[in-house]
Amino acid sequence: MQLQRKLLIATSFLVAISFNAVADTSKKNEPTKCSLQTLKGTYLWTSQTSEAAYAGRDSFDGRGGVVTQLSSNSNSLVKSKTGSYTVNKDCTGTQTVEGETYNNFISPDGNSFSWVETDGSSIDSGIETRISKALLAK
Repeated sequence: MQLQRKLLIATSFLVAISFNAVADTSKKNEPTKCSLQTLKGTYLWTSQTSEAAYAGRDSFDGRGGVVTQLSSNSNSLVKSKTGSYTVNKDCTGTQTVEGETYNNFISPDGNSFSWVETDGSSIDSGIETRISKALLAK
């Protein structure tokens, strides 16, 4: 009876471990799912076009709104612009800021993304890196 009880406990333990291993494996194979929350926070960026060099930061609110603050070598004033953004489940998205549109390619953890301007007004692209999960621009 003691031996049967020990075998039953050992077998139950092994079955439980097997189910957990299968569950963990299936989660690793699931496609990444991004959302508006993936970009929540403030990011730093730089870019250079044929007309000027720019530096700035974007603050994404996690609900589809963005505030961009930027300056350029042709104007030392810091300008603020507001816009909107989308994030698709496959971690791609768009951003529109005062008539300028961009395609975004987002890392699954949301810590960085690359972008390219797509409205034809200039040739511009860059990489943004999250510096804070807080909104530094409102």
